[in-house]
Amino acid sequence: MIGRVGKIKILMVHEMSYKYSNFRPPPKRIETIDVAGETQSVNPFLPNYKPMRVSYYPPEFYKMKPVVMKIFSDRCFLCGDFANEVHHVDYDTMNNHIRNLCLLCSRCHPKTNFGRKNWQKMLQEKLSFRFGYVYEEV
Repeated sequence: MIGRVGKIKILMVHEMSYKYSNFRPPPKRIETIDVAGETQSVNPFLPNYKPMRVSYYPPEFYKMKPVVMKIFSDRCFLCGDFANEVHHVDYDTMNNHIRNLCLLCSRCHPKTNFGRKNWQKMLQEKLSFRFGYVYEEV
């Protein structure tokens, strides 16, 4: 029959067999991410396991984050509430210069993903007014 899709039932035989046998499944990979963005394996069964890097930010970003939080006194640059998310003004995650970073709260940060050119221009104007930064034209 064309156009009709039937439901397929998949039986996980290997999961059921673990319940009724002495065989134990292999241990799951347990990973932790430290502050510097490095991933480490804490699984004693896989001591040499190197997981993929989860972070998209270079190590310099993690060094700048506490500096930015101190400059902005843990307050959102847009609304003034408590903030803990660092935003790249030009949306380039490799550009971690202090002029390109500002602190936003979890409510304001998602708003900056739409209309990026307008947000970039507005944030640059506010930063240049507050700190005297000079930016090139967008």
